[in-house]
Formats: sequence, structure tokens, C-alpha cells
Amino acid sequence: KMLQFRKIRISLRGKVKKDEKLIFANGIVKINRFSKLNLIELFIFNNLVYRRININGKKIRHFFKFSSVPDEKNKTNSNEYNIDSIEKKLNSYENKVCSKIIEELSDIDFDDAYIYKHHIGEIYLYLNLLDEYIKANGSKKPVVVINEKRYIDFYLLYGKDRIYRYIDLVPSELDSIGSSDMVEYEGHRIFNPTPDRFENFRKLISSGEDVNFYSYIKSSLHIKNDKIKFKNPEFSNSLVKSANEKLSNINLNKDNFVFLFPEAITATQLRPIFWKTIAERIKQKNIDILINLTKEDFHYAGIKTTNLSLAEAIYVSSRAKCIIALISGLVVSLSTLKIPKILLYTQQTPTIGYRMSSEEMLKTYSIKNITPIDYQLIREIDADKLSEEDLIETVLELVK
Repeated sequence: KMLQFRKIRISLRGKVKKDEKLIFANGIVKINRFSKLNLIELFIFNNLVYRRININGKKIRHFFKFSSVPDEKNKTNSNEYNIDSIEKKLNSYENKVCSKIIEELSDIDFDDAYIYKHHIGEIYLYLNLLDEYIKANGSKKPVVVINEKRYIDFYLLYGKDRIYRYIDLVPSELDSIGSSDMVEYEGHRIFNPTPDRFENFRKLISSGEDVNFYSYIKSSLHIKNDKIKFKNPEFSNSLVKSANEKLSNINLNKDNFVFLFPEAITATQLRPIFWKTIAERIKQKNIDILINLTKEDFHYAGIKTTNLSLAEAIYVSSRAKCIIALISGLVVSLSTLKIPKILLYTQQTPTIGYRMSSEEMLKTYSIKNITPIDYQLIREIDADKLSEEDLIETVLELVK
């Protein structure tokens, strides 16, 4: 009898040969053409297996069907797995990760721990919805776990009154406790509300559902309150001092500058000549230009830039005359800043699966979907609908 609605994750290290089989109690899954596997995730629904694997950092997704009868001849000690034994190993690993988290928090008086594993735009929304989520869960003494060191200052911008703790957790550890929104361990609850959420989001989009990223995250956290107020970032004195020193070192006119954001992961990049032209034309108005770059790029030589942390970039944005940006998670986190924002939407970058057009990107990821935000300071442009020349002129007309 086939198993129904069971999810199984197994980690394999080393090499898997062509046509080697992973044998389960109820059938066989063949590995056809991959040589090195870092992670295999198997989602079993009747006789359908959904497999997501990481190969050299690239996520590949495939569907397989179980064979109706196990192939007894191909069983070997190295690749034979029994469903129950796998689940025992997975439960053991989950308990090990939970134990690690609880041990790291042993010096804190808390009842529940909250972890959110995603990119900066989603984390920004999560932090602004977190108080409502904690309230709904009935937590009395919550602690918020930060699993990436680079995000520590960012978390502190949105709720300094919360208790935070950084714990070094790799993705596989978070995945091990990600089969449900919450796990209980030694009298504590660990909330990790991310399992398969964005896989489901992409499926809804590709099927033509009318859905946007803010309403989806809000509903996935089971939050019904429509009057949530988003927090303005709170900048510490040390953060302000550090950022201002960096701006002084590049002689930026801190009282009269436009901040450019040309980089994004989800949206297709615009040509460097677009940003160079924008910068040169704005400078003709005696306005200084700063460009946010995560790495050195010779294409933007001559435009002022400096190595800002994530939190520093948000503070510097708050001082800008306006920002001009390709839509990204960082740009989403600038939503509450009381400055004009000119946001550009392009076709989604190539990914495995559905690729959204610029029109769909604007509909799905528009900051105007975030209901607590002041729309009057936001201008959103479908960049792919205009020629590069027309786009430049449209943007420049908005810079006052």
C-alpha cells in the first residue's frame, strides 16, 4: 500500500552514479543523469514523488513516479532505504537541531523561538507582521533567532524592544525543522514558518491566480488584521556615525544627492549605460549621485559608491533626495521612508520553472500591494514597456 501525503528529506554526500537507484519500501526512484548530489528532498503523494535537489548550488526540480513493484535485484547495502528508518534518522536530526537552538538560548528566559529563513524583502515583511504573529500564537516571552550574521543590524532596525539572538544555522538545519510551521521541543515551541511557502506562491502565479507577495505572506502567517502599521526603521547612533563617515570619505553632498540601486536578484538587470546616463544627466542639475553596489563594477566607474552594510544603506536612503531603483528585496525594505521612490520593474530573471513578464512582476511585487504604505511617494514603472531612451526621459522627469 502506497504512503499518502508524507514528506521525506534525506541528505546524501559524495557521488551518486548514473542510473543508481534509491530504493524505498514502496518502490524505486531512479537518478538518471546527475553525478553529485548535496541534498535530496522527496515529497511523496501516493505514487508521485516530487524531488528537489541542489547540484553545485543550483536548484533543480524533477518529478518521478514510484515503480509499482520494488526491484529486488538492484538492492544494495549502499542505497537501500526503508521509509521508517529514514524517518527515524530525520527525527533524530530534527531533535539534534532543536537541541542546538534550545541550548544556545539557555541563558534567556523565553517560551517560544521564532526563525524566518528567507531573503531580505520577505524578512522585512515578516518583521513588520511579527508582533501580530506572536500575538496569534499566544507567546508570552518570545525570542527572535537571526540565522545570518549579515542581517543582525537589519533586524534591529525594526523592533529594538524584542529579544534577538544570533545562532549560526545552515540551510539544511533550518530545513530539518521546516516540515511544519512549528515544532515542540523540551517545553518550548520553535516557529519556522517557511516550508514550501514560496514554492506554492510560484505555483499560484504560474496558474494565473490573482495573488501578490504581501497578501500571500500575510495569509500564510494566518494574519487577518488589515490595520497593521509598519514600523519606521530606528537607526542607532553608532550606525549613523559609521554611515556618515563613509559618505564623508567619498565627499558626497549629504544634503543633496540621489541614490541609485541598479542591482537585483529577481528582476532582469538594466544595461549599465542606462544608469550611467541617468547619473550624468542628474549631475547636470547640480545634484550629487551615489550608487549602491555589492561588488566593484568597472561599468559604473566615475559614480560615487562606498561599502555600506544593509542597515547603513537604508539609513543613507532616508537622507536621499530620492531613490531610483530596480525592484529588489532591499528596495522593499525602504517602503516606509518618507522620500520619493522611482521603482523600475523588468522581466523576472531566468529561473527553473515559470518566468514572469515585467507586467506580471509589477502586479505581483508592487510595493503598492503593501497596504500600510504611503503610495504618494512611490512611482512604479514597467521598464520593459519603454525604450531605453524613453525610460531615461520618464525617470528624469520625475526627479525634481
